Amino acid sequence: MRGHVQLVRLRISGFRGIKRGTFHFSEHTVLIGPNSSGKSTIVDALALLFGREVMVRELTEHDFFGSDPGPDVRFCVVATLTGFESNDPEANEQYFREGRGVEKWWSPSKRTTAPEQSSEHSQLCLEIGYAARFDRENLSVERIRYFHDDDAMIDPFLDDAVTQFPSRLLGEIGFFVVPASRARERILSFTSEIFRRVVKSQAALPSEELLAERDRLRNPTSPVENSAALSGLVGRINDEFARLLPQQPKFQMRITATDSESVLQGLVPHYQYLSETSLPAQRHGTGLLSLQTMILLLEFGRMRREDGGGFVLAIEEPELHLPPGLQRRVIHRARTASHQTIVTTHSSRVAAFYQATEIRVVENEHGVVRAEPLHDVPIRTASPNWLRRLLLDSREQLMDALMHDIVLVPEGRTDFECIRLLVDVLELSDEVAAPDRSSAIQFGTRIGVVPTHDASVVGTFQLLAATRRGVTVLVDGDPTGDGYITELLAHTSSPSVILQWAAGEAIEDILIWLLDPISDQALADLSSVLPQPVASLQELLGLLKTKRSSSVPAGLKADYLAYEEIARVVRDSKDSASRASTLLAAIHHALAGEQQSRFEFDSRSTGATAVLKWKK
Repeated sequence: MRGHVQLVRLRISGFRGIKRGTFHFSEHTVLIGPNSSGKSTIVDALALLFGREVMVRELTEHDFFGSDPGPDVRFCVVATLTGFESNDPEANEQYFREGRGVEKWWSPSKRTTAPEQSSEHSQLCLEIGYAARFDRENLSVERIRYFHDDDAMIDPFLDDAVTQFPSRLLGEIGFFVVPASRARERILSFTSEIFRRVVKSQAALPSEELLAERDRLRNPTSPVENSAALSGLVGRINDEFARLLPQQPKFQMRITATDSESVLQGLVPHYQYLSETSLPAQRHGTGLLSLQTMILLLEFGRMRREDGGGFVLAIEEPELHLPPGLQRRVIHRARTASHQTIVTTHSSRVAAFYQATEIRVVENEHGVVRAEPLHDVPIRTASPNWLRRLLLDSREQLMDALMHDIVLVPEGRTDFECIRLLVDVLELSDEVAAPDRSSAIQFGTRIGVVPTHDASVVGTFQLLAATRRGVTVLVDGDPTGDGYITELLAHTSSPSVILQWAAGEAIEDILIWLLDPISDQALADLSSVLPQPVASLQELLGLLKTKRSSSVPAGLKADYLAYEEIARVVRDSKDSASRASTLLAAIHHALAGEQQSRFEFDSRSTGATAVLKWKK
């Protein structure tokens, strides 16, 4: 097992905001999702299970789902581990023998365990449990870590119900956490247990140098007490001691207590840049402090790998305090130094570093939490073009969308770009005074827009709906849009809401509606920056719906620079900006199931799906 252990499954029940949830892990896994979905709770559950309680605050009744546990309430965490060097339980007797765990067998395809080995359940696995209960009389939390042998077990706290897991075996698993709060300036000093372990494992303590420093401190060349400024005071103090004590002690001042342990404790990390004077770590920014914590654990992981030990590293929000260009490099270093990594993040850039099979979208519905992979199999050249473009070229924008409460899949890339620009117009302008402006601004907070590639709205919805709830759709008001609606309604998991533009209209018609109140001068200014001047908004609409070609060199469809110019004009016109606010607020309310007046129910609505059509 040494050097190969891997967490493949984690089951949580009743811990904090997770009433129940089962989570599966690959060699490298990133957890994404909205705030309060349960990402940090998953990491804290692992920290408790694998003996890193110092990373988790003291347990109280708030750590139980509902925060008011009765005498019979337990929270439980159960991990399934595979990766033994041999599938023979007798070759791993420290885990599988009398008084230890019961052998089980893991199926990677079914993601289940079985008591007997078979062609499917072919990997030897071990299950470890951690349970806690609240003592209402003593107002304290009791806990137990044990070999989890039977899912039908009623209560691990009953006498002889379980076999406790020896703490010393946790060291072989080698689970470590880089917490979100990691700006500790003395992590690279002898006050840190991990730093001491790394130093001792490499070449023992630098004892001769430390003893020499101790002796230098004991006998400084220019003692402070001998200075002219203090000599009078020191002399009188020594005279008093001489009169009162026969030993006649001499008062001295030293930098620190001069035993070897105090010297170790007194060594504070400093950093020097080029020829500048070195500064203590505490005088640096949080970026360097965060990074030194990561570097120390990576060095510790490298050391454990060289020694044949396991190293599983969980990192909370690696993007904290680090510039974007450094975040992905840190993740790469963590992957190469560890046997397994588990990362939580709110950064779409960090999440996009991972393959689709490694990304888990965490979703919490009233305490029932799931975290499904974005895609089950690696993307290949034979994969559909839209899928490759979405999961490879546009992965960062997709990650951003999935981190919102509601996910909107528009019909095409043009819709995505135009909605994004309108959100920017309202978020970045304080001059817009429009009805329901607060709801319009919340659009960008609550709703993530997917960079759908043209003609792939149904496939994109099916992909994302298999990962999380709250996926909605926006289509054009033409026959193609009608066809998409028919296809989506026939799907076993149809969207909760489908929005459709008015009959015959698309996003280009919405842009013209937004521009309708602008002045003739504003239209002339917009016309002057387009490839071809336009005399009217209708002429502009024709160009927006026409792709550029040799026969129509001024076509503006998918011309994102033209969309940016239109957004600028919308921002600069109070009436147009007000309409943009009305539009985004209406979409926000409609997708959230709230009252609004711009979308009306369509007869194609079903019990599961509300089809709402834009009113001109």
